[in-house]
Amino acid sequence: MDPKDRIIGGRMDELRIKLEEVFRENPTKFVISNPKAGASLRKVMIRLITLRGEVVYQIERFTEKQAFHENLQKDALVEAVLSIMQDFRQMDVWTESFQYAIKISKKGKVLSNRHKIQGGAVPVPVPLLTLRITDWRVPLKAACFLRVRRKGYLM
Repeated sequence: MDPKDRIIGGRMDELRIKLEEVFRENPTKFVISNPKAGASLRKVMIRLITLRGEVVYQIERFTEKQAFHENLQKDALVEAVLSIMQDFRQMDVWTESFQYAIKISKKGKVLSNRHKIQGGAVPVPVPLLTLRITDWRVPLKAACFLRVRRKGYLM
């Protein structure tokens, strides 16, 4: 048995089964967080992108002050996620219709749950100035105020 497998209680097979279940539903975004003590990375984000006409997964690894990027094909991603999860305790995955939360307890037990996404879409950040204004004569400052007022943001 690999020494890294013992770190999470020898439950790598359980984690691999959960990941293969997730990969059957074509994941679009991963957020891997909650690093174990002594880990050099703080967070890892994986997203589905189109690069030069080819669909690949981009792994973004965050340290204290830097971010490192790597592009992988889908078939190599399972092994990459398994190796990343050696240093983390939590992973959230979004697919077209579900959100998965996979957690590893301190004793190494793999816990997971699945929630249906309302509306069936992956959460995507929207810029503040994306407005549905049909009258372009509205000044930009007024447009910002309309967005803030409609959404209830506090300034």
